[in-house]
Amino acid sequence: MDRRQAVKTLGAMIGVGLFVPESLLARAGDVLEGEAPKASFFNKQQRKLNALMAEALIPKTDTPGAKDAGVPAWMEFLLQDCYDKKQQDDYLNGLALVEEECMKRTGKNFGKLSTVLQSGVLSTMETELAPDSQLAGFLQVFKSLAKYTYVHSEKGATQAFAYLPVPGKWDGDMTLEKGQKVWVS
Repeated sequence: MDRRQAVKTLGAMIGVGLFVPESLLARAGDVLEGEAPKASFFNKQQRKLNALMAEALIPKTDTPGAKDAGVPAWMEFLLQDCYDKKQQDDYLNGLALVEEECMKRTGKNFGKLSTVLQSGVLSTMETELAPDSQLAGFLQVFKSLAKYTYVHSEKGATQAFAYLPVPGKWDGDMTLEKGQKVWVS
């Protein structure tokens, strides 16, 4: 394993080690380039909800959003390929709980809300739910998987972060300029 792979793998294990299955960590060094292989884990409504939630979490700004980076497709592929049956069922149940909670709070399905309201509803749910609730647990898993796939995607790593394929020396006290991107390698 080269230095780049080791740093990426270590960062992935530290960042998401608590919320993702071990089989996904086995893929931590994989670069999520191009389009994800076709997966058939979600039905049409679940796929749309997952994509809308991912985009609400990581919206397009001056950097690519979750959809632009292929996050929803990679999430579906990893859920199908790396999660066990119980984890998959919990994830699908979590998507249903989001729709149910959104309907209670707004009277509308998640997809019928504006992008601003979608983001607000997810944030509100996260802060107002009991930390040990099933929905709060799902939101943690969802966020971890979405962030994992975003930072490991080609567009996320190269356009949202300052990408350096061969890192230089470590400087733990480096001064960052206002608006400077975070480094990833």
